[in-house]
Amino acid sequence: MRGDEGFLLALSYSTQRGYGRTHPFAGEIRTGYVSLEIVPEELGFAVDIGEILLTECEMVNGFVDPEDRPPHFTRGYGLVFWPRRA
Repeated sequence: MRGDEGFLLALSYSTQRGYGRTHPFAGEIRTGYVSLEIVPEELGFAVDIGEILLTECEMVNGFVDPEDRPPHFTRGYGLVFWPRRA
């Protein structure tokens, strides 16, 4: 888990090397397994078909453009998932 979190954090901060005053901050990084379910119409109830590992990141960035608006923050969101390995 720790390596995946480090990769996502490094990826999120890679935009610092862009142009201008781009400097986002990782607001929150979460990771964990979630159940994957389907509800077949002929059965009418949920059937668990497996698990996937999710990693999500919320980013915060400040902007001063356009000039007719006061400085403000924007939020970004990223989600990565892959199947659980046996």
